[in-house]
Amino acid sequence: MSLSRRNFLRALGAGAAVGAVQLPFSQITSPAVLEPPRNREPGGPILLDSNENAYGASRRVMAAMRDALGTANRYPFAQYDTLEDRIAGSHGIKRDQILVGCGSTEILRVATAAFLGRDKKLIVPVPTFEAIEQYAKSTGCQITAVPLNRELAHDLDATVIHTKGSPSLVYICNPNNPTATLTPRKAIETFISRLPANTYVLIDEAYHHFAGESAMYASFIDKPVEHDRVIVSRTFSKIYGLAGLRLGYAVAAPATIQQMRPYMTMDNINGIVARAAIVALE
Repeated sequence: MSLSRRNFLRALGAGAAVGAVQLPFSQITSPAVLEPPRNREPGGPILLDSNENAYGASRRVMAAMRDALGTANRYPFAQYDTLEDRIAGSHGIKRDQILVGCGSTEILRVATAAFLGRDKKLIVPVPTFEAIEQYAKSTGCQITAVPLNRELAHDLDATVIHTKGSPSLVYICNPNNPTATLTPRKAIETFISRLPANTYVLIDEAYHHFAGESAMYASFIDKPVEHDRVIVSRTFSKIYGLAGLRLGYAVAAPATIQQMRPYMTMDNINGIVARAAIVALE
């Protein structure tokens, strides 16, 4: 059985059920518990496998969404502009370095469409968040899985080896989902400096707010400003409590954003979502 994110979570759940048992690495692949149902009602159990914000959106955000319903008959072009301005301002960058998606999963899909295809390669760690691999299959690209190391962290040395040859897109989830392991910024910087010129790197920071700045972790959100082969994705699903609204974004160099933009769904963010995110960032 492959070392997938789902199998890892199943094994982890089994360990928790019998106490604080440290499973051998070889047993992580063993399926042990059923995946929780997805059709639960609001106010039901907190499902840790989704890492949803148990507190939900703030009261101000909820009020903003209710107010936005009154403009449901209008196209939300102004809200788009304001949202991009707010996101860019929060990172000290310009709007042409921002791409807003219907969840950060849309960013992953768009990256595969823009940078992969036949005779190209997606390189992913295993286990990790699996959406990008699923999207990549439709491009006809080669998919290369690089197992995590013994510490369940990204094996960057092994990843570099697999980038030789055909153009590649490397996916790094940091903090990694589902292992929660961190890859230091300096290690990623060294890794990028070793890559061929035809390789792009997508760093998924969906769990950025779970980590906090430390010697082991620092965001890479500023790196795309100076490196046109690096893309960083973020989400409003976790700390902002907006998982059900589906909103995420990418930060990249302007030229890289322009390569990705044609693959975005037109008018992919509705006015209520945009207004909620604007207030969440205040």
